[in-house]
Amino acid sequence: MSYSVFLSVWRFSTGLVGRLGGAVDMPCVYKPLFYDLEKLLVYWQKGNPNSPDLMVIELHNGKITDTYQNYQGRVYMDPTMMLEGNFTLRLKDLSLNDSGKYKCIIMLNTPVIQMLNQIYTELEVAAPFSIPVVTHPVEGQLKYGQEVTLKCTSYGGKHQPMIIWLNSSEGSELIVDQKLDSMELSSGTLNVTSTVTLNITAPLNVTCIIRTPEENFTSQQYELRQRDNPGTDSQTQNPTAVTASISVIASLGVIATMLMIMIKRNSLCRLYRGYVHVLGAVFTSKSADGFCGACIWPFATMFLFLPHGNLHPRDNLSSQDRSDTAQATIKKGRDMTTQGCR
Repeated sequence: MSYSVFLSVWRFSTGLVGRLGGAVDMPCVYKPLFYDLEKLLVYWQKGNPNSPDLMVIELHNGKITDTYQNYQGRVYMDPTMMLEGNFTLRLKDLSLNDSGKYKCIIMLNTPVIQMLNQIYTELEVAAPFSIPVVTHPVEGQLKYGQEVTLKCTSYGGKHQPMIIWLNSSEGSELIVDQKLDSMELSSGTLNVTSTVTLNITAPLNVTCIIRTPEENFTSQQYELRQRDNPGTDSQTQNPTAVTASISVIASLGVIATMLMIMIKRNSLCRLYRGYVHVLGAVFTSKSADGFCGACIWPFATMFLFLPHGNLHPRDNLSSQDRSDTAQATIKKGRDMTTQGCR
């Protein structure tokens, strides 16, 4: 039995761009549909420059009869929409190999096969780069003049991009030497890395840009923090040491105040001559300009208990003698205070 083909063809062409790993709908519509679905033959094919076209999916007698190996589980036509003459093909999980020219052929399956429509779709699968990420091995604040190595990494594109470093604080491009590394992955996409070395003399915010003919991809700002000035290390003080210094200064202030009060009290002392023996040494108060007993005995007691001293050749006293001398000195000082300063 022979068949003849009657051609009555409408040709339409559509250009589509899908993203790697995504999905795309390639249109194929014949409306109004005057025939039952069982009387139609519908083929989706992909053009192949060096060999016959590759079959993607077939519709015979109103049913999908075959889906070819490279497209199994990835193509779909809606049965409800087909009843209305819409044979749009959804292709998902796009790979770079899916790029190319597709053809939808609609024919009337009668003894005289009639070509009803042919629709062409040019599909490009785009592989955008990922948002670049800036990293460096040093954590925390940087020293003045410290060199730091930064890396900007991105993946997923099909073609080698241009990589640009920006000073985000000033909105200007960083003019630096960079080392570019590119590795092709099994998916046919690229993994790219740019490495630069900077000398840090001030706080800096940097940004990395992956530039392609289709679009640009910009990293988040990366902050390089630097200490306030070159002398920060030597000028930084331990908070505990600062607190201790303040305490010492405050104590000295209290002692100085007490000394002033005691010296002032000396002017109230009457003229007398007193002798206070401290470890064999003689302290004498003999005029209104000298110290009265009230002023002398606290200091005499203090010097008495010094752990080391060489006030007099006779200072090699035993512990018991030293204690007895201290008690006698304190008593004598108190008596002089009572008698000499009223």
